[in-house]
Amino acid sequence: MIIFTKAKQQHYCTSMTFISLYLQCAVSLQRSLRPRPLSYCKLKRCFSTTFPYCQVGGKDIDYHRPFFPIYYNDVYEVRLPPNHRFPMDKYRKVRERVQDAIHSLPRREERKVQCEFRVSPLVSFEDLVTTHCPKYVQRYIDGDQTEEELRNVGFPWSQQGVDRSFSSTGGTVAAATSICQVRRYQLERQLNDSERGLLFSAHVAGGTHHAFRDRGEGFCVFSDIAVAANVL
Repeated sequence: MIIFTKAKQQHYCTSMTFISLYLQCAVSLQRSLRPRPLSYCKLKRCFSTTFPYCQVGGKDIDYHRPFFPIYYNDVYEVRLPPNHRFPMDKYRKVRERVQDAIHSLPRREERKVQCEFRVSPLVSFEDLVTTHCPKYVQRYIDGDQTEEELRNVGFPWSQQGVDRSFSSTGGTVAAATSICQVRRYQLERQLNDSERGLLFSAHVAGGTHHAFRDRGEGFCVFSDIAVAANVL
């Protein structure tokens, strides 16, 4: 499992390169796997091995093929005060660059990996409190924060900010749980190494590692990686 998070402005190009390389790596390694006999599946109207699908997020996933969901949350962009030093549009720029890099691959290569871009879901209260103080989470939701707390985080409070913070954590949780779900299907069917598709996931956001259990700091409200680890 690979979760790659975008954290710093100076890592902009590196982020795009790493995620693109992950996809190319999956394609390259999949070529070395032993070919499998194919049978026609009328229900799916496609060529497939026997029972190769599982449901992840309401969609059919072929667990024999590399699976690489990429979550993004730039739809929750926050309007910050003029001249604010946080470059909010970096998330959209990274996502667009990664999409362009992937779509520039030859169609035959692109289709070998089940790669799709998904909007990051909002994390649930229950998932957040596996890591963070329930009172802190509720006060943040309600906008009940002191000037000092807001200054330490670096963002003014807004409902947009709440949605963005929840999606930053929710996307990382979804990236982790989605491939664990596919892995569980693979194990249940006792697939050997040559039959299992490679699993990758990414979140073009998150990496909010400065947050504490009961307070935020350094543009980080919640610790998304810690929450994902505790949810798993």
